[in-house]
Amino acid sequence: MKKVNVHKIVLHNVRVLCMIFSKTHKFIEWKKDFCNGEKSETNIMGVLFYVNGRDSVRNRGSMILMEKDSVALIRRYREGTAYYVFPGGGIEKDETPQTAARREAFEELGLVVKVKECLSVIHYNGVHFFFLGDIEEGVLGKGKGEEYTEENGVRGTYQPLWVKLEDLSTLDVRPKEVAEKVQSLYRINSEKPTEKSV
Repeated sequence: MKKVNVHKIVLHNVRVLCMIFSKTHKFIEWKKDFCNGEKSETNIMGVLFYVNGRDSVRNRGSMILMEKDSVALIRRYREGTAYYVFPGGGIEKDETPQTAARREAFEELGLVVKVKECLSVIHYNGVHFFFLGDIEEGVLGKGKGEEYTEENGVRGTYQPLWVKLEDLSTLDVRPKEVAEKVQSLYRINSEKPTEKSV
């Protein structure tokens, strides 16, 4: 009987309870998919690459930071196109999606954040985790990541800024499905009745 390694990952509501690989990392068995509960080859491969740490698929962690009626985004301008993204980046070796998202928020925004629950998981060229979070300290716009120090500007420009949540649907925010979830969450919270003092 072949020796197997059991990997367990618990990421709030995004979870893989049990992944079993052989000594040569050949996938043998899996139990329980991501929070959407669907068993698809895309989902399985995304987790497989994350566990094995392969470079052929780039998994990412991103932060969703909201304050009052605004959300922190990065305005990108690249090859003549302007669009907006949530702060985040690739998961490095020995990092979890949460620690990667926290590190990227500091590098790109200059903010120290507390990572909370996972709002969304996107499967596209890897697995992309989007976490809600709170700002603990720092000032938006003080990030010193490599994207701000590139001399040749191959990757275009990066501009961190606050964007009104009600304006998300009018902007090219990527990925769109995450922007829609964030805006829906804002509307739900805005409609909650406030407690009146007695």
